[in-house]
Amino acid sequence: MATGRALLALAADEMPVAEDLPGLRRSMRVVLMHHLGGRGLKSWEMLEDLARAGRFTSGLGTRDSGLGTAGPGPGTGDRGLGTA
Repeated sequence: MATGRALLALAADEMPVAEDLPGLRRSMRVVLMHHLGGRGLKSWEMLEDLARAGRFTSGLGTRDSGLGTAGPGPGTGDRGLGTA
């Protein structure tokens, strides 16, 4: 379960402390599953597909390796992923 400290950090748009992250992840998963109707997210699949398509240049060998470097995507101009 997320701590009050973690929730306050999110509300203040600040990074929660490391020891609060596991509980915060669990709580966020519960909230997401509620809103997604149990379908779950496909984000890792999407990132792996982008890596195969050449959209990411490094860092997708494992789920623990980070996101790598994003290249521009459709509708993003030259600003990179997630800035449209």
